[in-house]
Amino acid sequence: MSLAALFRRAAQDAGDREFLVGWSSGKREVVERVTFAEYMLRASLVARSLSVEGGKPIALLSSPSIAYFVCVGGVYLGGGVVINFSWQQSPAALAHAVEALSPAILVVSTACVPLSKAAERLAPNFAARRVLDGSGADALITTLPTPAPSLPPALAGEKVLTKATVAAIFFTAGSTGYPKAVPLAHGGLLWACEQRLLRLGGRDAVSRGVLSFSSASHVSMLVHSFVFAAYAQVRHLRVIQGLGRGGG
Repeated sequence: MSLAALFRRAAQDAGDREFLVGWSSGKREVVERVTFAEYMLRASLVARSLSVEGGKPIALLSSPSIAYFVCVGGVYLGGGVVINFSWQQSPAALAHAVEALSPAILVVSTACVPLSKAAERLAPNFAARRVLDGSGADALITTLPTPAPSLPPALAGEKVLTKATVAAIFFTAGSTGYPKAVPLAHGGLLWACEQRLLRLGGRDAVSRGVLSFSSASHVSMLVHSFVFAAYAQVRHLRVIQGLGRGGG
């Protein structure tokens, strides 16, 4: 099974259940609720907007937000590879990572646009930039139009995914230099979810729980824990938005 198939199964089995709950960092109140079914639809529209092809690397530069997680799903539904760049790194480190991995597109939150522009000045072959829910020609819209469309069929890239297909690229700590890229396959991520579920007492116990993300969450944990939330169909994933430089 691939991560795209995982999201489709969650939308089918628990479509009306809350999946993502966005909290305001200032007032600490709920500002957005997204069901599994709505998430699947929004991610599908992002996949089409990105024109993701099988194996195409898409880099993300944003702290946790609803838009960020919708984009992650969009990359997987298109058959692409997620690369998480830390919003807390220097322009030089970001420029080095972009040049080393050559992502097709760099998706950034509005707050991270200055960091991406500073890095772009240091890298001659910088990736094309799309801004999460921006207002310009480079905007990547993650919300639904009105009226909401029906769920589109799977893209060609999703249909060829296997458990051996690379799903995401993570980075080492970089304590001895620039962080080094480490690929992880769909099957590896799903295996990690299964082991984590067993340690926590099984699906019945975990499905009543809540996972929380804020901009303090380490970038390497974002995809791991997000995929686990869908795999275990937790009560919901709480996303505290708008904290720090990478806020949405």
